[in-house]
Amino acid sequence: YLSKYESFGQPLLEAAASGLPVICSDVGIARDIFENEWIIEHKKDVKYKKEIKHKKDDSDESEDMKEEIVNIIAEKIMKLFDASLRQKIGEKNKEIVKRKFNWKEIINKYVELYTQLIEQSNDKQKSS
Repeated sequence: YLSKYESFGQPLLEAAASGLPVICSDVGIARDIFENEWIIEHKKDVKYKKEIKHKKDDSDESEDMKEEIVNIIAEKIMKLFDASLRQKIGEKNKEIVKRKFNWKEIINKYVELYTQLIEQSNDKQKSS
């Protein structure tokens, strides 16, 4: 799942909840679910070729970056040919989603937040 922009990452969440291993860009909820090994950080993983002298057309640099990204993805895919690793990662992803993204947990976090806000508001009113 390679995207430069993602507000949440619903497809990532769905894939993880289904027990699938995921290779993705560093967008949305990626860091909340996946280990760094499976996240492609464009600025870190792709070595921008700054040594190219001031060219009017930097398409060579762009092509080099594209090739490097393809190589990074291919390397990560090759690791997933190991069936036991795929299964282990898939199970781990599923557990993380169950733990972090279940409705009971989300509701509890909202209740805690609202309780804190009410208490802060009450404290401000008392001190006024």
